[in-house]
Amino acid sequence: MATLFRIQTTGISFDEMREHRSTHEMPEYEENDYQLDGLACADSVSALRYYAGAWMVGDTSGYEIVIFRGHIIERIYDGVVAEPFEEIARVSVDQFFEDDSVYEYED
Repeated sequence: MATLFRIQTTGISFDEMREHRSTHEMPEYEENDYQLDGLACADSVSALRYYAGAWMVGDTSGYEIVIFRGHIIERIYDGVVAEPFEEIARVSVDQFFEDDSVYEYED
C-alpha cells in the first residue's frame, strides 16, 4: 500500500475515483489509446509536481489534488496506475505546488 497523489477535476467523489479507469492517451497514435487497469496518479509529490507542472499553468480553478492510499498495479511513463483504497486529503492545486508541507503525506 502506498500514498499516492492525483490531480483531477474538483468534486469527483472517492467512490467515483475507485470506479474510474484512466486512459493512456497517445495523441500521435490515436488508434493506440487504451484503457488502464486503474487510476493514473503519482507516487510522490515531486513526481506530480514535475509531470503536472508542465501543463498546469494559468487558471487552476476547477482542479484539486487528491491524496490517497492505494495499491500500485503498474508503472507508466509519467507515474503509476493504482487501485484507490482510502482518501487521506484534498488540497488546492496552488497549495500543492507552493506549500512544501504536502511532503509530509509521503510514505
